[in-house]
Amino acid sequence: MFDFLSRFLHSLPYKSNNGTNLKDLYYLMPPVFQNIFVSLYGLSMKLERNNKTFTDVLNYLNITDFNSAEKLEELQTGLLRSALQHAYNNIPYYKKIFDQLQFSPCEISSTAELVQLPLLTKNLIRQNAEQLENNSYKGKIIEYVTSGTTGIPLKIKNTRESYYRENAYAAQQYRWNKLWYGVRTANFTGVHIISPNKKYPPYWRYNYFDKQLFFSVRHISEDTIDKYLEKLTSFEPVLLKGYPSALEIISKYIVKKNIEIDSVKHVFCSSEPLYAHQRKTIEEAFSCKISNWYGNTELAGHILECQEGNLHIHPFHSIVEICDSAGLSLKAGKTGKIIATQLYNPVMPLIRYETGDLAVASNKKCRCGRNSPLVEQMVGREADNVITTSGKIVPGISFANVFNNATELLEKKIIQEKKGEIIVLLKKENKNTQNEAIIKKAINARVGKDLIVNFDYRNNIDREISGKLKFIENRIT
Repeated sequence: MFDFLSRFLHSLPYKSNNGTNLKDLYYLMPPVFQNIFVSLYGLSMKLERNNKTFTDVLNYLNITDFNSAEKLEELQTGLLRSALQHAYNNIPYYKKIFDQLQFSPCEISSTAELVQLPLLTKNLIRQNAEQLENNSYKGKIIEYVTSGTTGIPLKIKNTRESYYRENAYAAQQYRWNKLWYGVRTANFTGVHIISPNKKYPPYWRYNYFDKQLFFSVRHISEDTIDKYLEKLTSFEPVLLKGYPSALEIISKYIVKKNIEIDSVKHVFCSSEPLYAHQRKTIEEAFSCKISNWYGNTELAGHILECQEGNLHIHPFHSIVEICDSAGLSLKAGKTGKIIATQLYNPVMPLIRYETGDLAVASNKKCRCGRNSPLVEQMVGREADNVITTSGKIVPGISFANVFNNATELLEKKIIQEKKGEIIVLLKKENKNTQNEAIIKKAINARVGKDLIVNFDYRNNIDREISGKLKFIENRIT
């Protein structure tokens, strides 16, 4: 039951033995029964937090949280050595590569030696899926499917224990902010708690066991936002969690209408790039700081923002490198690929895996007292770039502030289908020549006139299946 609840609430395909689509059955239920199912899902998560693996890992993370940089490196190198030795002994793909390079995992003395190994791309995983699996593993296996920017499914396998461990790392965001599960929480993420075809409220469902109200991000619009704000205000959450794009829409309306929601003391963002203008708007609306978190479906890389506003790479989750296209580490201040090496995945370990995400390297130390390595800034997906007429690649983050001086824009999106040309998608009710002139001027100021800017207006701007609203979508293949 709990596996089913978890899977359908996170949009993974699931059917009963007779072929019935259980998610469709859920959508047909009245809200009171859907609340029961969502609460049962919450109960399953609460029980998993009592799991021994979860508890042991979380306790270890707390004990080592303020270790010296030298001690962290020593412990991380030991974990890396074990992970690489396991890969050599059990994964045909890595055994072949290590032998070809005469690379000996047991002789690893520093994480910097990872640079001797080649990068692992998504295409390589698809082409060598069988060779990348540990066929001797007998425990419970979980399969994650992600399509990324290409739409071609990528299947990654991991263990049930890895899932419990991941939950322990996620719990660090609560610990670092002196919170715990059970605090009144409003959740604006991609959980499918109501049918996408639903035309009337309520657009939310309640998890009784964790005091958590799930809002559907797919139904936020000019027509429904008043209902969302009424419910959010009456619910009085202490913690707000969600996609930056969804929280930005809510926050803009709060600021515009001068609404006060004094109960919110913490905001956790994840799953999308958090741009500076979004952070400013959300923090203004709720009068509190944001804690940002980076992770991915593949469980490769874990980066968490501390109270000082710095982004910490957790050294026991994965090795994270910021590299150029050749896989060489970049100096501080340079933007590069996030390359992650899992330190615990007995089934299908990812070593020097190209996540498809970008970040800015850092060599700074944090005033919070933690000595884990930092990244200066999360930039977004590699595909979230724009190509100008001359072939220059402009990072998507460069466009983050081009809408700042335009008025009444709750939702927007930039699409590129041709080199040197972009389409700015806006909602029909926002159509006016003044906004177009403001946006064009801001884009030209950042990239020059090497880019044609067109506008298109829609009744609705479609979100991804996950509920995310992609800021930039580059469709050039």
